[in-house]
Amino acid sequence: MSSEASLTPRPTRRRATWWFYPTALAAVLGLGGLLYWIPPTEATWWYPRCYLHFTTGLHCPGCGATRSVSALLRGDLSQAAAYNVLFVLLLPPVGLWLLLRQVGLWTGWHWLCLRWPNWLLIALLGGAMVFGVLRNIPVEPFSLLAPHTLP
Repeated sequence: MSSEASLTPRPTRRRATWWFYPTALAAVLGLGGLLYWIPPTEATWWYPRCYLHFTTGLHCPGCGATRSVSALLRGDLSQAAAYNVLFVLLLPPVGLWLLLRQVGLWTGWHWLCLRWPNWLLIALLGGAMVFGVLRNIPVEPFSLLAPHTLP
């Protein structure tokens, strides 16, 4: 190996991925616009379906999240919670964490790049599993956790 090859600088992470942020922003705005103007229903076949619900009839912890995002984009918080209350409750803290982490990476303020403790991740995963079980119990308070449309 020549010494010239070892002296060429490697592209930095920021330089190598300059295209990522505008592309991600365009994708989020495009998908958000699609969810706003064409809400997911049974007739809209191109939205992703839950394979667990399709094959077994059971609701996974994420069932209703796409419809919940559509309702949130329309400003209907109660309907979004009726579709998936766990998603609505976790969206603000996870969104804030992602925003702070990204700002920390951009600015170099690594104290903003918070790492979630392992016990919290295990608690969130366990809570999602319990939520997935409870929303499939066909008894009155638990059946309200399943995705449904408000009257």
